[in-house]
Amino acid sequence: MKLRADWNDDSCILEITPIADGLGYKLSSAETENPDLDSLAGSGAASILEVMPGVYSVIAGHRSTLVRLSPSPEGGVDVVFGGQRLIVSLADLRDRSPRGKKDFAGPQEIRAHMPGKVVKILVAKGDRVMAGQGVLIVEAMKMQNEMKAPKEGLVTRLHAEEGATVAAGETLMVIE
Repeated sequence: MKLRADWNDDSCILEITPIADGLGYKLSSAETENPDLDSLAGSGAASILEVMPGVYSVIAGHRSTLVRLSPSPEGGVDVVFGGQRLIVSLADLRDRSPRGKKDFAGPQEIRAHMPGKVVKILVAKGDRVMAGQGVLIVEAMKMQNEMKAPKEGLVTRLHAEEGATVAAGETLMVIE
């Protein structure tokens, strides 16, 4: 899992991966060099235990700290440790608005992000769709994910059927 966090007006990337005895982590500056972040940057293994609601004991190497998590007034989660406040925001990239992008040229394929089952098709071949409109729902790992149109256009091809199993990367529909 990759998290992007703000640290004193700078950004950092925290990558977390499960390992045998806890979690593996890697912390790095996102864009620019920042001496505060660079001193914390690194990677290794950590043991994390919730000691009370919203408070976690983190042991990484020979260092130990308490970390407090709470909802942030700015949105996201406040992470407080060692007297420092870090705002972490989690976002699903599929929910971001396509308005910030230039118009997509040519046909756009909507593909399955992971193996799953097509639960519902929300549009039909020949339907006109708006950018960001839900077009079909795929269930993967017991979660239903709504696939959205990347651009305004016409559904020209529909490769999926309700109830069908799909593989990761499989084309589900085409919008022109």
